[in-house]
This record gives sequence, C-alpha cells and structure tokens, in this order.
Amino acid sequence: MVWNKIGFIMTVFAIIFLTCLEILPITAIVFAETKEICLMDKGGIKVSYSTETSNKENVFRIKFDHRASTENTQQRLKIKLLSETGRVIDYSPINEMEKEEDWLIEKGFTSSAKKEIPIVLPKEETKLQMFIEMDERVKHPTNQDERKVNKNILAQTESYWLEVATNSNQYSPNKETEKSTNASISLEKTKLLQAGPEIPATAQASLSGQNDLYKNKLPKYLFGSSIGDYPEHSWVPNNQLNVINHQGGYEKQAADVWDGVDHWDVAADDHTKSYIHYGQMTKPNLSIRKLVKETNVENEFDVQMDIRGYLNYDPGVDLVFLLDNSYSMRELKRKPDASNAFTSLINQLESMHVANTDNIRIGGNIFAAYQPEIGWNDSQTVVDISNSPAKWKSLDTNYRNLEPDGNTHTERALATARDLFQKADATGKRKKILFLLTDGGPTHSWTPTEAIADNSMYFDPIRITKVNDKVGNQYRVGTTLGNGNLPLEMTTKIRVPYNPQNPPIPPNSLRITSHLTPANSMAQSLKESDIEIHSLALEISAKGSNPNEKHSDAELLRGLYKMASKKRDAAGDTQNDYFFYEAKRSSEIADYLKQWYNTIVRTVDQGEITDDLGDMVELVGNPENPKQIKHGQEKDITATDMPKIATANNKRTINVSNLNLSDGQEVQLTYRVRLKTDDTNFKSGTWYQVNKSSTFSPTPERTTDKLDFGIPSVKAPIKFEDFDIPVEVQWENDNADHWKMREDVTAVLQKKEGANWTDQKQLTLKNDASTKGKFMDVPGDPAINYRVIQRVGNSDKVIGYAKPAYTPNNFHSNDLPTEGVIIKNRLMTTDTSFKKVGHDGSTPFTGNDKPKFTATLTEKNIVAEKDVAPTDDGTVTFKDLPIGIFNVEETTVPTGYIKIKDFAITVSEKDDGSGVEATIDGKNTDVTKTNKLKPFELVVHKTDNTDTALKGAAFRLTGVENTYNKTLENGPTFTFTGLEPGTYELAETKTPNGFIGLDKKIQIRITPQGTVVIESHPQVEGIGGITASGNKLEVTVKNEPHVGTLPSTGSLAGQKILFISALCLVLGVSLTIGYLYWSRQKAH
Repeated sequence: MVWNKIGFIMTVFAIIFLTCLEILPITAIVFAETKEICLMDKGGIKVSYSTETSNKENVFRIKFDHRASTENTQQRLKIKLLSETGRVIDYSPINEMEKEEDWLIEKGFTSSAKKEIPIVLPKEETKLQMFIEMDERVKHPTNQDERKVNKNILAQTESYWLEVATNSNQYSPNKETEKSTNASISLEKTKLLQAGPEIPATAQASLSGQNDLYKNKLPKYLFGSSIGDYPEHSWVPNNQLNVINHQGGYEKQAADVWDGVDHWDVAADDHTKSYIHYGQMTKPNLSIRKLVKETNVENEFDVQMDIRGYLNYDPGVDLVFLLDNSYSMRELKRKPDASNAFTSLINQLESMHVANTDNIRIGGNIFAAYQPEIGWNDSQTVVDISNSPAKWKSLDTNYRNLEPDGNTHTERALATARDLFQKADATGKRKKILFLLTDGGPTHSWTPTEAIADNSMYFDPIRITKVNDKVGNQYRVGTTLGNGNLPLEMTTKIRVPYNPQNPPIPPNSLRITSHLTPANSMAQSLKESDIEIHSLALEISAKGSNPNEKHSDAELLRGLYKMASKKRDAAGDTQNDYFFYEAKRSSEIADYLKQWYNTIVRTVDQGEITDDLGDMVELVGNPENPKQIKHGQEKDITATDMPKIATANNKRTINVSNLNLSDGQEVQLTYRVRLKTDDTNFKSGTWYQVNKSSTFSPTPERTTDKLDFGIPSVKAPIKFEDFDIPVEVQWENDNADHWKMREDVTAVLQKKEGANWTDQKQLTLKNDASTKGKFMDVPGDPAINYRVIQRVGNSDKVIGYAKPAYTPNNFHSNDLPTEGVIIKNRLMTTDTSFKKVGHDGSTPFTGNDKPKFTATLTEKNIVAEKDVAPTDDGTVTFKDLPIGIFNVEETTVPTGYIKIKDFAITVSEKDDGSGVEATIDGKNTDVTKTNKLKPFELVVHKTDNTDTALKGAAFRLTGVENTYNKTLENGPTFTFTGLEPGTYELAETKTPNGFIGLDKKIQIRITPQGTVVIESHPQVEGIGGITASGNKLEVTVKNEPHVGTLPSTGSLAGQKILFISALCLVLGVSLTIGYLYWSRQKAH
C-alpha cells in the first residue's frame, strides 16, 4: 500500500515536470551548436570552426590539425583574432600555446598537432576575423644540429571571417524558445533514421563528387647546409655553374625514385627530360617541370615552367547521360536541338576513344515519368556503360527516335545513373561523370519514408534518406505526392506539404513542399559516392511549362543547379559555383555541349599555378606571355583557353590561371628573377631557392589536387683571382730517351660539369730535356674541380708507354701543389729469353767457350744488349726491351760450331695496354736455339812399321747411322771430309804388295759434343776432335811386311795363296802320320 502511494506521488511529479517543460519559458543558459565549417584543408593543414550560442555569450570553437609533410620538417601554427572593429581579442590561457605580440602561437615546433581553441565573446559580438600563418623548421638530413626556419609557408595574406550562424536550431531569446528546443529534440530523434552519417551543412558545399586524381610526388631538398638550400635529386644545365634544378620522375614510382638524369643541354630546348609525370607511366595524364637557366646578365636567371596535358584519365572515365524526354521537350519544340547537339557530342567522344581500351566508357538513361501505359520500357531507354561506340550511338538513336511524353521523374533518373555506375565499376577507381539534360523541374517522386533535418538541402531543409522505390527488384513509377494527376496539377511545388510515413517527433517538423527536395536528396547521395554531376537546364520558366506552378523561376533554377556538383574552388552559392549551365534557348545546347566536351577531355581544365618567390630573389620586369610548345599535330590552343598570368603581393607572387590543355598540348611560362645581392644576408656562392613554394592545381573546379613543381636553386659566383697551373711531363724507365720513343704531348685543362669533364685550355709540351709548360689566368673558384690530362693524337698515351699517371688527379684553385701537375709517362719494357744448346739439341755450353749474342732495335739501329752469354743451363736473357723488332745476332760462336742464323725478337703492347710482351719465332716461351757442329775431316796415313809412307792401299769409310760411304785409293794419305757426329767404320780394302794389311774394320765415333773415339788396334794409331783450325781426326795404319819375301803390299790375293799353302802343308803332314800308323798296325 505504501509503495502504491509512493508510485502515485512520483507519477504526479513527473507529469508536472513534463508540463513545465512544455509551457514554461526556458530561463537556463541553453547552447545551440552549429555544424563545423571547414576554412582550410590543404598541404596537411586543416582548420575549421563551429559556434555555440547562449542567452549571454557566443563561443567560437576553432580546431586545427596539422601534420608535417616529411620526417625532416616540423611546424608551428600562429593565429591572430580580431573583433569586427579590428581590436585584438583577449586570449585566454591555452595549454601549449602562448601569446606573442598580437598572435597566439604554439609553444614549440612539432611534426603533428591537433588542438581546439575556445574563444568566448559577448552576445553582441557575432564575428571574428582570423589570420593564419604556419612556420616550418627543417632539419638537415645528415647534420641534426643544422636547422632552418621558413616563415609563413602558407603565404596566406587573406583573412577568414568567422560568423555565428543563424538557423532554426539556434537558441533565440524570445517566445520561440520552446519551438527551437523541440526542433533540437526532433533532430536528435531523427538521426536514428539515417542510412548513413549526417552530412554537415558545410560539407555538401565542398563536395564536387570526385576524389583527387593524383598523389603528389613531393620533391626533396637539402636544407641548411653550408652551401645553402638545393634539390636533393638534381640536374644542372650543361656549362652552367650557378643553377641547379630538380629531377623529374613518375607519380607511380616510389617517393624517393627520380629519373636520375643529372645534366642536359637546355640550349636545345629539349621537351623530353626532367618532367614529373602524373597518371600512367606509358600514357601520363599530365606532365610538369620547372627549370632555371642562366642569362647573359650576371645574377639574373630565366625561370621556365612547362605544363603538358593529355586526353586520357587514369584509370579512365565513365560518362552517364540522363536525357530528359518528358512531354515539355516536345510541346516547346526543344527536342530537335537537344538531339542534334547530343549526336555531335557522341561523335566527338568517339574520336577521343582509344580503340580496344577503357579510357572512356559511356552509358545513359532517357527519362520522363517512366509510365508503362505510354509505352515506356528500359530496353529502349537504358544503355549500360560500355567502351563500345556502337552502343553509344544506340543511345543517341533511341533518344532521337523516342517521342517525348509524360512528366519528369528526375529522382528515378538519378537512381538509374547510380545503378549504371555501380554495375560498371566494381573497384570504384574510375572517374565518374554524370550529365543531366532537362528542361524543367521534377514533377514526380517516390514516396519518402524516412528523412532528417539538413539545412544544406534545397528546397526544403530536409534530406530524404529512404523512399518506397521498388516492388521486388523493379523500380516503381513515381507519384505526384498529392498534387493530383491532371496535367495542370503536376507541378514541382507540392501544394499540401508532405510528411514521410514514419514522421519524427513532433509531427510536421519535417515537411516536404517540393519535388526538388527528393531529387536533391538523391543527387546528394550520388555526389557522396564520388559521382561528379554536370547539368544543363533548357529555358527554365516556372509558368512557361505549367501556369499553375507555384515555384518562382529563381527557386526552380536554384533547385536545379543545387543538384549539380559544386566546383571545388567555389566560395559562393550561385549557379556559377556549380557545374551547371542554363540555356536560354535550345539552340545554345550545341555550343554548351562543345564547351562541356572540352572540359571533360582536358586533363588540365581551368588550371592554376601559384609561384611564391624565394626570399633572396626578386622579379625582373613582368612575366612573359605564355606560349604554346608544338610537338606535332596537336591542336592550337585558342586565345580564350590560353593561360593568364599576373603578379600579386608586390610582385612576390606569380599567379597563373585559365590553364586548359588536352591531347598533347603544352604551354610554356617564363619569367626572370634576380638575386638580391644587396641584401645584408646575401652570400655569394650560397644556393638560394627560387621559390618558397610552387604549386599547380590542374582541375581546381573538380578536385583538390595540388601538385608541387620541383623548386630550382641559384647562386652568385664567388669572385676569385685567376691562377696559373704549372705542368711538367716526366719520362720514366726510358734511359734518357735511349730508344728515341718520346713524343710531343698536348696537356689539356678540363673542368668538371656534372658528371662530365669538359675541355678548357690546351698546351703543347715539346719532347726536349725540359718538358714543361703553364696554363695561365685560369678562373680561381674553389668550387670548380679541375684536372689536367695528356693527349697524343687520339689517345691519352705515348706509344710504348704506360697510361700516364697524374699528380694530383684533380684539384681546385685552393689545393693545387706548388709544383703544379706532374704527368708521368713510364716506358713499358719486358725481359725475354731463349735456350742455347749444342748439336744434340739439349746440352748447354759450359766453360769459357760459350756463344754470345747481340740484340739491335732494327728500325733505329740501337743496340739493346751486346755479347750476352747463356747461363750454365743455356738461358740467354735480354732485359728491359721496349716495343719494336730486335735483330739477334750470334756474335761469338763456340769453337767447332756453325753460327746460327740471325732471328728476331718482337715486342708489342698487350691488348689492354697494361704492358708489353715479347715473342721469338711467334712464341713467348720454350724457344731453343741450337749450334750445329762443323763437319769433321778424317785423314788416314798409310805407313810401314818404320813409319815410311806406303802407297798402293785403298780405304773405305762407311757410316753406321748414316749413309756415308766413300772409298779412297793410292795414298799414302787419304782424306775423308764432311763427317757429322756418328759412328763410322774404316776398312783397308787393298794392301800394298809384300805387306800385311788390316784384318778388320776399325770403328770410329764422333760424339755430338765433338769428342772422337777410335777403336783400339795394334796397327792403328789415331787422334782427333774439335780444334781451332777445324774439326779433324788423324789415323795412321801401319802394315807389317811378309817374312822372306819382299814386302807384300798386303793384298788379299797374297793372303789367299798363303792360306792355301798352309792348308796343303797341314794336309800332307796328316797323311804321312796316318800312313805310318796304318803300316804299323798292319805289321802286327
């Protein structure tokens, strides 16, 4: 019972509390917060704000988020806030920020920071003026102690105005407080019905429906070094010492990969090198470069920018055309002009298409009210996106042939376009462009079922998030949302405000009063899907199409242009800030479509360049007029499409606008700068950047792409005194030019430019005792790297000499040795040898009787070495021979030997020039030269035993190992000649009468060493060998006379008779003895 009483009392109090909320004015401080508004979002810096209001004060919440672009950089944000009257406001203490003069500054440099700054102002102050600056500190990549601070890198001179918004969600101190509070509650409730996150009021204004196309390839620089600031990846023009430019590269390559080209000749105006290419590597979308060249005026430089556009997008573009075919197109006779213009556009797009590729694809939808009862079907009105020009033309043909009829359901046309894009590009990477052609506002819509409050929408501040659009998988026909179905009842303005079927609390807080609202809600969802919407409205007149239309012309026009994508760089909210065009007459359609075609095919459209000059340079005169660079058959850039160039900020900024390029068109922009040599901080020889920043926005109306040019650096040369360079040629290893091989040489002074050495001066050094000279009045800049090289004809070396050695190899004016440059030429020589052996081909000569040789350089008759004898192993060596042909003569021949023929030693350079090598008889090793013995002479003396010469004998000498065979008769002396080493047999073939001759052949052997061996025999005496008078053997053959007879001559006939006589004697004695024995036996 007690608990029931307590429950009843609590219920009563709750009812009273809720009643008070409904009927009593709210006297507490209630804050109404607005959506966040983005002021800046570029280069890693985002600044936004929102406001809150109460019955006493206004609160500005300023948010910033910044992140440095590289690891070597840190940033510090600075803001200054002024009231409407120009008074600097009082800054409340804020964590990690400090006040410096009139600025609120971050206390330190950081690589990233994210902060919120609340500023509280009295209720009557509703505006703030804000200035923003960003300082950047750069670390040296190798020396962390070296840092450089770049002031105000944003180069932002304009200020921003921050205002307290006035809208229905904001607190207002009057009787509407209750309603305002309820509206706030209503909005909170309906957030639950959204299909996705709520889009802030300012977000829609910044959406063009297209993501950025490119990833900025950020150039890199070396900052804070002892010689200044300059590109890390650089190239220099040939023969120019005071400029350095950034290399080119490709967006698709890694961030630190550049083209590696470090020099080229800018005088040739080469348009192939040092570009930064964006898009595909083989077919880029656009290419940009910046370079600086020296001029004929000291310390003045020409800055050149080249920008080239193409046709294709990477990875391609999809186009969907929504073509209005409602009844008004027929009634007002607009259809023929629209059809003709569309046919012309399709033909142009076909010429842009690259066969068998997807660089451009097209689809479309012919729309009206989609009513089946008037014969409407998708097979005739919907064409899928494809790369087939035949299908494109079918869309054109169908549009031309279909009779306009029915009302206008723009919402469904937009939904169909969304479906076509989704079906064609599952990856979502292609560029999507929707073109809407209509002659009036929508008159049909699907029934909305869910919605949210959204002040950015039009006509009603409501965004429809869900509709009753399908039966199964088929789209429904739209409805008039209560306007009625008679022709005059079908207006864009809805007569009775329409509520969604699931309205929020309280009722009637989200009311739809125009068909523009569903169409714009659908258009918004497409834009959030990265679809860029362009629209063309024909002869928009509210009363002209329907006299009952309650919208004004201005309302209808605004509703139509709000469907289109807003240009990225647009600041306002007029039709010119959107991709929208109103044709006052249908005959204007063709001209607009031609203009629109150019916009689509260009990869540079309404492009912009901002060039902020560096601190140490100033503009000379005015920039030159832009000029087109022609490469081939590309079209001329029309006068209206040529860039416009202007200066700002007291000529510290060069602004370029209206850059329009496609299909290989290229434009060149040039201006001249001068180094500020009179600046107190200026230093000669220090590199200064030409620009603080240099950025290019290729399509600022459609994307936020901002691409960096590589920034060149320039310097003024330091003035140095000229200096002299002594040069001396020293000859080595040639024995005071013993060989007469020295030549006059040319000393060449060279200077290093980039990776190459270029000739500066030449000096002829004569071949005499003092090969010296001097380069006079050479520029003395210590930054210049010099060297001296030698030239002899087309070579750098003297024939027969090694490559020259230089001391020093290279030098600067401040480190050249006192003695200057020494060029050393060393004569290349070599040793060569051969074996010298005797008659047998293997035995070397020993003792004192050795052969000797002399080598003479044939061409110049110069003796290399004389009387060179072999070592004990037979090696003959000639040392230190230079190139040439040397005749070798045996100047001393061993006794008894034949002198060998002269032969040649050829000394030549090796193929690689590293030395020389010698050959003998075509061989460079294992060469043997042999001395043959002179022929021997054998003298045979015939005597008796009293040494008295005997005649009448005959001797035959035959060779055992050779064919020698010779017989000599009479005597007493027999001389056999022409004997070579070997074994011979001497036979006495006839003996003088009365003498006994030799009873056998006598063997005589001559050895290969020239020694003689005579077979021992009692009748033979002999001696022989090598002698100074010749190689000779002497043999004496003595004969004994026959006993009792006159001395026989020792013939063979006498010997036979003697033999027969002895035989007969023996036979007689034997017979006598035998007879006696027989007789004695018989007697017994």
